[in-house]
Amino acid sequence: MSVGLRLVPPPIQLTDAPAPNWNHVARLSDDTGLLEHARNAIVRREHGYCVDDVGRGLLIASREPRPTAQVVGLAERYLAFLTHAQGRTAPFATG
Repeated sequence: MSVGLRLVPPPIQLTDAPAPNWNHVARLSDDTGLLEHARNAIVRREHGYCVDDVGRGLLIASREPRPTAQVVGLAERYLAFLTHAQGRTAPFATG
């Protein structure tokens, strides 16, 4: 009797993971985008925003299979930030 080797774990079902809680991501966000740094739940506004962090926020929001109005609003905000950060002559504004 031959036993097959399973190299890839079985796919994760939505029921296997807890439902995401978007309240923390929303606390780290404001009307402009996702703020770069926080100390626990306290946003450190003096550090501002970072394109890669806002991009990650958009990525996780866009991967949500059943987005709530809150998640859609966050995704729209992040996309608006990234669109504005993209320069005409350079891929993205720097500096």
